[in-house]
Amino acid sequence: MRLFTHYRFVVGSAILALALVIGLNGWGTFYTDIKPEVYVRPWQMLGQYLSSWTSSPYLGSPNFNVGLAPVLLVLSALRGIGLSPEMTFKVFHFVLWLVAAWGAARLTRTIAPQVGRWGGLLAAVLLLANPYTISAGATLAIALPMALLPWQLLCLIHGLRRPASWAWPALFGLTFFAMSGMNVAVVPLLQLLAVIPVVLAIRASDGLRWLDALLVLAKSALFVVVLSLYWLVPAFAALTTGAQIVEGSESLTGIAKVSSLTEVLRGLGLWPLYGSSSTGPWVPEHAVYVVSPLIMLLTAAWPALGLIALAWARTRARVFVSVAVFGAAIVMVGVFPSEDGPASPFGRLLGEILQIPALSAFRTTNKIGAVLAVAMTIGIVITVMHLGPRVWRWHPARTVVVVVAASIFAAWSLPALAGRLYISPIDIPDYWSEAAASVDESSQPGSVLVLPGQVRPFYRWTEERPDDVVNALFDRRAVVPETTPNASPPGVNFLAALDGSVQSGTSTGAAVSTMARYLGAGQVLLRNDVVWENTGGARPAEMNRLIANDPGLFGRQNFGVPGENTLSPAMEDPFFHGENLLPPVQVYDVGGARESLRAVPLDGQVIVAGDGFAFPALAEARLLDSSPLVRYAQDLSTDEFSSALDTAGRMVLTDTNARRSVIANRLTVGQGPLLREDQDPGATRTLGTDTDDQTVRVDSVVKVTTSRSGGTFFDLPYGTGDFAVDGDLTTGWRFGDFGTAAGQRLVATLDEPVELDEVPIAQLPIGDVQIDEVTVSAGGRSDTITLPETGLATARLGGVEADEVTVTIDSTRGEGFNFVGIAEIGLDGRKAHVAGRTPLTLSNTYDELDSSDRLRFSRTPLDVLLTRVQNTPSTSDDSERALNRVVTLPDRRAFETSAQVRVSGPVEVMYDRVEGRGKDVEAESSGFYFDNPANRASRAADGDADTGWVPGGTTRGAWWEIRGEPRRIDQMRLVQEAAEIADEQTRHHATRVTVSVDGVDVAESEIGLGETTIDLDRPVRGSAVRVTIDGIEGDPNGVPATFTTIDTGLEVPEADGGDHCLPVAVLDGEGLLMRPQTSLLARSDQQGTRWVGCEPTRLEAGEHTIDGNPAFVLDSLELSDTRESLERFGSPIISEITREGDARMTLDVEVADGPYAVVTGQSHNPNWSATADGKDLGAPVILDGFSSGWIVEDGAAATIDIRYTPQLWSNIALGASGLGLLAALALVVTALVRRRLFALPDGVAGPTGLRPRWATARVLTAVGVVGAGLLLGWGGLAGALVAAVLTWVRPVDPRRLVYAGSALTFLSVVALLVVQVRRDGIGELSADVISASLVPHHVAAAGLVLAIAGSLILLARRSDDD
Repeated sequence: MRLFTHYRFVVGSAILALALVIGLNGWGTFYTDIKPEVYVRPWQMLGQYLSSWTSSPYLGSPNFNVGLAPVLLVLSALRGIGLSPEMTFKVFHFVLWLVAAWGAARLTRTIAPQVGRWGGLLAAVLLLANPYTISAGATLAIALPMALLPWQLLCLIHGLRRPASWAWPALFGLTFFAMSGMNVAVVPLLQLLAVIPVVLAIRASDGLRWLDALLVLAKSALFVVVLSLYWLVPAFAALTTGAQIVEGSESLTGIAKVSSLTEVLRGLGLWPLYGSSSTGPWVPEHAVYVVSPLIMLLTAAWPALGLIALAWARTRARVFVSVAVFGAAIVMVGVFPSEDGPASPFGRLLGEILQIPALSAFRTTNKIGAVLAVAMTIGIVITVMHLGPRVWRWHPARTVVVVVAASIFAAWSLPALAGRLYISPIDIPDYWSEAAASVDESSQPGSVLVLPGQVRPFYRWTEERPDDVVNALFDRRAVVPETTPNASPPGVNFLAALDGSVQSGTSTGAAVSTMARYLGAGQVLLRNDVVWENTGGARPAEMNRLIANDPGLFGRQNFGVPGENTLSPAMEDPFFHGENLLPPVQVYDVGGARESLRAVPLDGQVIVAGDGFAFPALAEARLLDSSPLVRYAQDLSTDEFSSALDTAGRMVLTDTNARRSVIANRLTVGQGPLLREDQDPGATRTLGTDTDDQTVRVDSVVKVTTSRSGGTFFDLPYGTGDFAVDGDLTTGWRFGDFGTAAGQRLVATLDEPVELDEVPIAQLPIGDVQIDEVTVSAGGRSDTITLPETGLATARLGGVEADEVTVTIDSTRGEGFNFVGIAEIGLDGRKAHVAGRTPLTLSNTYDELDSSDRLRFSRTPLDVLLTRVQNTPSTSDDSERALNRVVTLPDRRAFETSAQVRVSGPVEVMYDRVEGRGKDVEAESSGFYFDNPANRASRAADGDADTGWVPGGTTRGAWWEIRGEPRRIDQMRLVQEAAEIADEQTRHHATRVTVSVDGVDVAESEIGLGETTIDLDRPVRGSAVRVTIDGIEGDPNGVPATFTTIDTGLEVPEADGGDHCLPVAVLDGEGLLMRPQTSLLARSDQQGTRWVGCEPTRLEAGEHTIDGNPAFVLDSLELSDTRESLERFGSPIISEITREGDARMTLDVEVADGPYAVVTGQSHNPNWSATADGKDLGAPVILDGFSSGWIVEDGAAATIDIRYTPQLWSNIALGASGLGLLAALALVVTALVRRRLFALPDGVAGPTGLRPRWATARVLTAVGVVGAGLLLGWGGLAGALVAAVLTWVRPVDPRRLVYAGSALTFLSVVALLVVQVRRDGIGELSADVISASLVPHHVAAAGLVLAIAGSLILLARRSDDD
């Protein structure tokens, strides 16, 4: 035998080419196609991934990735021989794709033996060089099962030929095991559908009894199940978490929007490929497949060449390719184009099936594409081996053939040839490794809290990815807030509260350090190198300010060069915010930090009616300074509540646990508007289902509903319909982006009928698209009006009496995709009043207590903490413009009140009001220097030459105004004094002013330093005098001059020196009187300042209403019980952690003085169990807002042994899988030793027919037509009808049906390009274009059905047996 043959040389060259492509793509850069830690620290991760509970980085959750263990073992070996993460990735993929190619060659020669070894080699190349393998295979979850699929099918074929063998079913199970169970083995399970075409193909060609087939499949299934038990058992325990994650991630419509049959048959249709953001395509490396018309046409040859093979294939290959392509394509199409309107009845049925929580992981049905790729590869090989020799004989065509073949091959594999094979670079900067080492070496207890939170990890030094880098770097547990609900509902709620309060910029004080202590985090790692602008996150400068100002956090160390990866190229100048000076990573120590696993005394515990969003308010109220145990009132039974009163320090009623929907993929403005108790929130962070335990919406005066509010892709909590009936022209109903405004309507229902003559309407100016005409209807009358860009339009209803008004949008004007809005609808002075009714939990519990417990309840302080939902520091996106609440108290209480207050009107007037200067004279200005009240307007009219007004902001254009009773004005006097400055400072002063009275200009004058008298040309009478500065002299950026006197004949009264209390809110119809506690007041666009009540507020049991005063805006309101907490002094608990694994922990409580709680610091899950010195502590409860824990009532010192119960069953399952693995290997080795593995059985082969006796031609035709319509919709039905008519009316060569079908699949891509041209979408990445027209999809469906119909007719003739 010759060592070097032409064939071996070509094979060797192909292997070398594969090695070069894999190695040279991304040379010098570490890429990953799964969690980074899998390649960076596989051995260290093995223990974590074998655990059925994962404690990091999302606060703990059941583990559904146990199936990654086989992969980690292989990668550990590669890392163990010294390979870097980059080389580990590339060597692993080289071996993986080499195995795939080899398997493809073997499978192709088994399915279509006539193609020979060259055909097998071609199959090896084509399985790797096609759009599906390159685009979908860029993730390991698809690549690994795909690489082993050919071998799995080979094992099945050999098993079907040897029904008595156990070795081949064992090998089938081993291939499934090698595919791993990552992501609950979604891809390997989907690929099992390839069993159907294999069984049919072997029966049709080789002879196979159905009973034998079932026997082989049953034995194979046995090995699959046994070898999968190690991940099946923990995956079952993680079903709830998995379903929760699926609900919070992409929707069925989002997945299926691009999976048209046209795209699927090209090997595409996987949704991330079609996505883009402001920074560009989500997958720019592979976007060429869907944006280049030339590449689209060349990739259209993939299905055309694969399907045309059905005209020449022999029986086995024809059956396999037909069934595999048809079945895989139908599944891949899924519910295209949307969940609400699939293109076929099968799509509708599939949509219902995928709604089942246990099956929701299979929503991305495109993942079965490896079956399509294998079948298409075999088909293309048959086509090439059939046509190639015939074309090659014609010498003039050879050059053309070579050029065309090279072009097609290049197009199919273009990203790989262009150095864009990999899509996820992740070269972790050194500063991250240094920060991780510092955190791991720190003596601080507990985990590390990583902020800010994220939608998905997206750093400036890499691309957006689904998994963070923290597990690849940190030995210490990490906690990363993420919008995807990776933990249990209480854990997700707590992290959302923490991250939301910080990123909103509305959290003050020690909120972060306080919540970090409850998380058991000893350090906070601040990431300044994240991409924040795409998801509404807080910019690094704002995060840095909030974290640095937290008194419970202490800066430890900065990492990286200032400005490195901290600057956003997409936003306004980051240098203005100082982000060029920020290091990319900062680490802070948490003061008073605790371990995640700890024992906490019950004494002083705080019982809260609310949820995790209460913690920032609790911290602000200083109720958590000593880190007392926190328990939610709704989690306590009446008996548990009674017992808790013995040790409760305070009870707190909050307006949290608000009934809201989650707005997906938003870091701020991440929750929808408050909902009524009868409204379904859908995906939510709200805890529980009992609305009595939630804050819910209460509408009065006018109840507003709309057909739609917010955007096409996300809600706008500040754009609901009630904002159009609130009397505020700056707010409004926002809706109608992307041209969806026409037809939308708003319905306002009044508490009682009113007489409506005129209904004024103003639109909210937002963008180029505006509302044109609206129709206003009430009481059977309607009026259509045109809305101007600004100002009001009035609908005239002729005095009709009605209690319901409907406003319908008839049309819009302008071009663009922006929202439109209605700013205000006048309803005879009626305004929508929206309030939040706080939880009734405490009142309901009080009603169930006996008299002695009620007495203890009354002695326990009860505070009320209320907070307005603001979203961000900007007032434009406030979900609530006023703090309106309905609060129910269980019993009589007396409170000290305090609030964070903003002034709605002129803040300078309010300063004067607070000082006791009365209401008769008001002075205000455009601004005063540095917002210092000593520089405000009234200081120029107080008769004191030592005080004065100093203009703030830009002096040129600044104005000063004084208002009082109407009076005669004939002159005014100004005194301007130059600013006192330091040597390095500059200054300026006013040189020209304009004087106006009641808005009418009455004089202009030059002024200078010193005194200037301005005589009016004639006396005027008026109440308001304004002085506007028109000119200045000096440096405009310098310090402005001071106007010590502006005498208009009116003087601001002197302050009376007393404490003046003002009604900042309305409590039960009466003013809630407060006074400022600080010298500064806040404007409406500033965070509120603290005001305190002037006297205790006494409230009876029952319902109380709190409404806003239009002159003020309350950010928060605190009603603090005047009762003091009962002081309890006990010895501190002394405990030691002796074991802290993922699924088992041990805490030795050595000294305890009274009952205590054991807190795990892991997200609550009912499957945790604990014993105290062997005594069962019962089911875990929710402690400290999120954690699993237990109450130890006897307070005895004990060893607390904590276990995650499913781990025991997971260990048993792991052992069973291990034994199954050994048994499978033993069966294979025994068969090899005894030379029985490839031995064919003696005896007569089974039947080869696929057609049942009852299936006449007419029956098969009818079934085919109906089936095509049900499975593929109208296109499939049309193709089936054409095939039936041509077959019965005018018989044609079935090969022509195959040719026509193949041509139609190609033309469907042409049709898609036509759609793009008509929508001006050529060269643009858009998922909407794919779903914009179903014509290309139906053309492809008709083509597929025609090709399959021709193939089936050829099979019926049986003239081409193997």
